[in-house]
Amino acid sequence: MRKFYHFFCKYNRLAKQFTDRKQEFTSFIG
Repeated sequence: MRKFYHFFCKYNRLAKQFTDRKQEFTSFIG
């Protein structure tokens, strides 16, 4: 269970970074 939680946190952080990059990219394009 702990391993799954750690993996989830890691994935969540990656997803947040991805969304932030996406917003920056869209603002740069627009």
